[in-house]
Amino acid sequence: ENTADACSCQTLCAETEGCTHFSFDAATTSCSLLPDCMDIVVDTSSCPDCRSGPATCTAGPAAGCVDCFEPGQCVTASSAVNTENTADACSCQTLCAETEGCTHFSFDAATTSCSLLPDCMDIVVDTSSCPDCRSGPATCTAGPAAGCVDCFEPGQCVTASSAVNTENTADAC
Repeated sequence: ENTADACSCQTLCAETEGCTHFSFDAATTSCSLLPDCMDIVVDTSSCPDCRSGPATCTAGPAAGCVDCFEPGQCVTASSAVNTENTADACSCQTLCAETEGCTHFSFDAATTSCSLLPDCMDIVVDTSSCPDCRSGPATCTAGPAAGCVDCFEPGQCVTASSAVNTENTADAC
């Protein structure tokens, strides 16, 4: 089915018997309800806009941190304002917000490298050079839909079984 977003897809999964995980494709609004999820695979060629997650989130983002980040690295017209190591993307965003001249950031979870950037013309997903990168603005202007905690990951769930159901929703929340 089609759903409005990933949160609607997650809600549908939570309300569907046998569904423990979901995958949502924002490009097609397709919501796949799954009985399990052995791994989440990012395949930018077949599903660049996919988000997957559990039927219910057990924990939300860090207190005070609204995840408006996107997978990938910012493409900037200028060099980085600064590069430091931070614990996570939320800490990187906070550092960006506190740094003069920083409007966007890119965070590499594999290396904990936080690049503070003066601009972001585009966000590029490159699974070979930076598969764990997340980028975003110095501050988020809007959070996820009310009642939806985004614990989703980029990519599609790899399941041992066939889908419980596939629906279209408006977005991941």
